Amino acid sequence: MEPAPVPQPRKRVLVVEDDEAIRDLLVMMLDNEGCRGSGASSAAQALEMVSKERFHLIITDLMMPDMGGYEFLRHLQAGDHRHIPVIVLTGKHLNAGAQAELRREPNVVEYLSKPCSRPSSAPRSRTPWPAAGRAGSLRRTPALRLFPAVKKLFPA
Repeated sequence: MEPAPVPQPRKRVLVVEDDEAIRDLLVMMLDNEGCRGSGASSAAQALEMVSKERFHLIITDLMMPDMGGYEFLRHLQAGDHRHIPVIVLTGKHLNAGAQAELRREPNVVEYLSKPCSRPSSAPRSRTPWPAAGRAGSLRRTPALRLFPAVKKLFPA
């Protein structure tokens, strides 16, 4: 008789979003996808949370009331959190220059547009996600790819 498989701990995902409805929806959807979602309403709150808890992924907006998304990314990179992959989820249209700047951020692995939704027909990929810091892995994708992107990072 084989021993029962040891359950794997759920991956921790931090959603940094000042819009409470979007933040709560994303956290709920992440929980439904098998992750353990947590929410932060500001970059300052997120930095405090990552200093106390271990997160496997951060999903962040670029426009926040207390500090900009780029400043938030630089705080992460300056500390012990530069290894955490980041998905940027923003409603702001980024021109080519801003996209190029975002591509230079070492821990940003995806850039997605709002609004975001995950239709039931979205494919579930089991391909491992590229390591943070590979600029070639960054690409602008439709927001509906958020949860397949998360699944790629955390294959079953």
